[in-house]
Amino acid sequence: MSLDRIKKFIPKLTSKLHKGSLGRICIIGGCKDYTGAPYFSGMSALRCGSDLVHIVTTESASIPIKCYSPDLMVHSYLPELEGKKTLLEGERLPENVSELLNKMNCLCIGPGLGRSRISQEFLCSIIKHARSVKLPICIDADGLWAVKNNLGCIQGYRNAILTPNHPEFVRLYKNAFACDPNMENLEQSVQKLSNKLGNVTILKKGRIDFISNGVISLKGQIQGSNRRVSGQGDILSGCAAVLLGWALKSIQQENKETINNLNKDELENSKLNGLISDLIPLAALGASAITRRANFLAHKKIGRSIITSDILSYVGKSFDQLFTNKF
Repeated sequence: MSLDRIKKFIPKLTSKLHKGSLGRICIIGGCKDYTGAPYFSGMSALRCGSDLVHIVTTESASIPIKCYSPDLMVHSYLPELEGKKTLLEGERLPENVSELLNKMNCLCIGPGLGRSRISQEFLCSIIKHARSVKLPICIDADGLWAVKNNLGCIQGYRNAILTPNHPEFVRLYKNAFACDPNMENLEQSVQKLSNKLGNVTILKKGRIDFISNGVISLKGQIQGSNRRVSGQGDILSGCAAVLLGWALKSIQQENKETINNLNKDELENSKLNGLISDLIPLAALGASAITRRANFLAHKKIGRSIITSDILSYVGKSFDQLFTNKF
């Protein structure tokens, strides 16, 4: 039933579309030590159906990522050197960064970012900018480390999905409540953390993926495999960014006149805002389903030697099986 609801906001392929109509995604991540994560996140977004994917990364990571694939547009805008003057005193984002972000449908923040002070503080400024222009965001990996240290940066922003694995979820929960989550009832713990953060959607990855925005709770239980490869979460984050962008765009298109006639406060309190919030957990569920099915298909074909690249190659087939009934 939930997968059927996801199909309704997936855009149809028509002759009226132009480049960018089906998504403009920006991945914020990568550093000298970790170049694979933003690549997998970006490529999964393309395989999921986004037209364009940009990667904003550090200078040292940009050349390797460009060499991985010509399908990705790579920008070396992330600060890298400790002590280098950036916007650490609360300055605005550099114009080249803000101009790029303003053209996007959704951001995916964190894959391979690293935990240096300079990159973490830059990330918080990106989140602040995204909130100011109501740009949807998916936060994963090292992006969650930044959120953990500054929960206020994401507090109350409902156009966001957090995708923690188990250790990342425990850290977020501890910082929010100063205690461990209830391991006997993780579904309730996910809902509780979402409520604490102001109904931000959380997708806690695990044997079962628990998803909640504090009001709606879902479970991702599509069959995968017992093989857990490094990088599978990056694939999920890329898919989540695409589906999140599509979900919000579908609501905006269907209610364009209503949105234009409401001021900011009226929009925040309208039924339309609730409708938007309801779709975000579904976008998270869709990303969970695609990733799990791709893992299953890769494992069925290759066996326990599968790697992330194998799972990536099945993202398109997984999407078709789940949402277009093509086998």
